[in-house]
Amino acid sequence: QELRPDDTNVHQYLGVFKLRADDREGAFEEFKVFVNGAENTAAAFARSIELLANEPDEQSATDVLGALVELHPDIAEGHYGLARLSMRANNFTAALANAERAATLKPNWVEAQLLYARALLIAGRTEDGLNLAERLIEKDTSLEVRLEYAELLLSTGNGVEAKKLLDTV
Repeated sequence: QELRPDDTNVHQYLGVFKLRADDREGAFEEFKVFVNGAENTAAAFARSIELLANEPDEQSATDVLGALVELHPDIAEGHYGLARLSMRANNFTAALANAERAATLKPNWVEAQLLYARALLIAGRTEDGLNLAERLIEKDTSLEVRLEYAELLLSTGNGVEAKKLLDTV
């Protein structure tokens, strides 16, 4: 930071170091500088999420990301990442809310829609989740979407449907 004081990229690494030193507030401040200083806020969120997703202290990482999302509530990537981290931390209420927000903010973002479908299943709204995934596959027949839908079908005990779906690839 001393060598390149105008380079905000260093703050993402300082954020990780502070998080690992059990300084959540300090980590949040560093990530805030990084995200706020970026030319592309969504890309800065994606990079921050990539770093935070690898942290062993899941709750601290989720708290830092949650505070960042509060500052930028209209960035779908932030809600998407927060939903992923919330799922990992077994906070399924937060996962569902953030997955829904990401899907609402970017309705054409397939990954966000699939995450929302998965969150619906976890929340016990199986039919809603499968219906959403089925609508997605009608629009996007890529292998990735088919595999995700097949995984959702398998997780609900619909192995026959999953096999049919994959046999048509």
